[in-house]
Amino acid sequence: MEEKLSDLINDQLDELYAKIGGRSEAVWAALSLDVLTVVEKTGLNLTDTLQLLSKILRDDLKLDVKTVLKTDDAKKIYANILNLIGEFFSTSYSKNKIKLFYPLPSQFTDAIKKRQEYAIAAKKTVEDLSDADKTWFRSMLSKITSLRKPRGAARIPGRVIITDDKKIFEKYTSRLLNEYCDILYIPVKERERLVECLQNYESVIYVSDSSYYPSELEYAENVEILSGSTPISEIIPERTISFFTANYNSIKAACEIALKWFSLNLEYLKKLFSSKFNEREIRELTETLNYLDETGGVREGLDADIDNLSKALKNIDKVIVQVETELNEYIKRKISSSAVTIKGEQILKILQSAYDEADADRIKQYLPDEVIEIFEKAIQIGEEAIIKKLFLPQSEAALVDGILPREIKLPLEANRKKIAELESNLRAKLNSKKYKLLKNISRILDKHILTVNALVGFVQEFDFFLGLGEFALKYGLNQPSIIESEAGIGFKNGVNLFLREQELKGKLKAEPIDYNIGSTPLNGGYKEHIIILTGANSGGKSMCIELIAQISILCQMGLPVPAQTAYMSLFDEIHFFAKSRGMLTAGALEESLKKFARIASTNISKLVLFDEVEAMTESGAAAKILAAVLDMLSENPKTCAVMVTHLGGEIIKLTRSPVRVDGIEAEGLDDKLNLIVNRKPRYNYLARSTPELIVERLFRLSKGDERKVYERILREFSKEVST
Repeated sequence: MEEKLSDLINDQLDELYAKIGGRSEAVWAALSLDVLTVVEKTGLNLTDTLQLLSKILRDDLKLDVKTVLKTDDAKKIYANILNLIGEFFSTSYSKNKIKLFYPLPSQFTDAIKKRQEYAIAAKKTVEDLSDADKTWFRSMLSKITSLRKPRGAARIPGRVIITDDKKIFEKYTSRLLNEYCDILYIPVKERERLVECLQNYESVIYVSDSSYYPSELEYAENVEILSGSTPISEIIPERTISFFTANYNSIKAACEIALKWFSLNLEYLKKLFSSKFNEREIRELTETLNYLDETGGVREGLDADIDNLSKALKNIDKVIVQVETELNEYIKRKISSSAVTIKGEQILKILQSAYDEADADRIKQYLPDEVIEIFEKAIQIGEEAIIKKLFLPQSEAALVDGILPREIKLPLEANRKKIAELESNLRAKLNSKKYKLLKNISRILDKHILTVNALVGFVQEFDFFLGLGEFALKYGLNQPSIIESEAGIGFKNGVNLFLREQELKGKLKAEPIDYNIGSTPLNGGYKEHIIILTGANSGGKSMCIELIAQISILCQMGLPVPAQTAYMSLFDEIHFFAKSRGMLTAGALEESLKKFARIASTNISKLVLFDEVEAMTESGAAAKILAAVLDMLSENPKTCAVMVTHLGGEIIKLTRSPVRVDGIEAEGLDDKLNLIVNRKPRYNYLARSTPELIVERLFRLSKGDERKVYERILREFSKEVST
């Protein structure tokens, strides 16, 4: 299958494009990630469709995760976002599909908006679902897997297909029905072979288009007579049923989910999912599946005759032994208590003797009528007990005739040959009833195979839809407004996703912030697009620019963003430089400078975020380098940049362009000695990093000699202030 798909994608891409509606339609399907439309038009399964869309994005459009995300740190944020979203999916399909949500560059605005419409529809749907419904859906979706073929044909014990037509025989052989049971061609004249088969097989399917049937078939209870036009699904119902058995839990759960869609009657569930299916058809499919168990057998409790015959075959040996024991005890008890002229003790000795050499009939002549009646009554009681214990209807009472011997002997022993005949008759009846029921089940299921394939696909897409909606709702995501004329990002009540994750786990309380870079309706008169962000250690500067990156990445993925309100332009490049771990080596510094040069030298729209990268070298040189970089970035009106740094004062003195300095400042310590910080950046404000507050906190928490150390450091800060 993999080789076939590879050939299909590599050698017949034009043919697939034609099925979708041409290259432009295929490209739009890939950009909007409209998997189901492609599935419906091409006949590919979901997995292969994702592979096809990935190829279109990668090879035709030259898009991948590196197209917009230009640094490893930006790609790391993207990967962490995918991990957060992935926790809300139940199927591997959804976890693979989200990986195709690359951030798209600005030229694909329409596709981004199309994706956003889908994501917001998902969020609105989840908002309308009760917690109980969401929990129920998750439980059902955990059972959904992609449909798979049965591993191999399972032989059907005791069944044979016989036909008097050579063409029918060849047809069935070519369709590999012989993998399920024997197939025999027996011309009408070969009656002996036919009789032999009737005796040796428990279930015989006789297929013929002739109006004449051999008389041997008329009274055989183990024969089903069918015509050559009977569908294969009814000739070997197990063949169709095996597909449903291999996918039983998935199909059953998909049907239950579809019925839930119909009952909820929500706008987007109806528009995107339930409207694609007929409720009556899904109900018929569900009811038919209820006749089967997970092995493809008839479910217990749905057909009394099949249940009783199955129990009879399972318990027949135990029942016979039980009846033998009960009858022998009955005979002993009755004879021992009899008041006939011959003493009971003597009669027992006669009956228990090795009478193989004696004439049983002659012994019977000397026994009193009362004793003979005891035996006859015992046989009657025994046969009735067998019928009752095996749950046989009275119409089948004749089947037990002869199982209990009429001879006068003890211990009474059932006729093993007759037991085997009873067992064979019961199995023939069971197979016949099962076959008729399975044939009807198969006929119904066969007409629903296309629906089942579509339904399981739509249910997997629903898992993606539901998971996306749950993620958006739980993390407080909302649809951003895209600005197409100017460059900027602005948001109100934004919360860093990773802080929100910790908040959901009860580890902290996340504080929403407002911020604006560039020209947006939220700028409040502050339109600068190149920003220096200064302020307190642990004040939230890193979380702030990481939030900016998250909002931009999510927006360009076509997903809602973690802010109550957001406006943003689309960037062709997103650069994020995480906090440096100590001073860089000469080689690493050189590589950083090359990256900065590449960023500053191109005239395309870009978002550039720096988090304390001044550790690249000593502070004086770092300030000069970073001031020059910001000046060059400011020359491109389509660029937005935020630089978190402790060198804000030094850098701003060196810049020649209109760079804004914002600040997040700690205001003191609370009664628990935690920093009091207003985490919303203050515009046009150079904030102190306030290390003295950290020192004060340590001073107030420490004792002894360590406390003296912190006290001396605090005095140095006091000198600085007084100076």
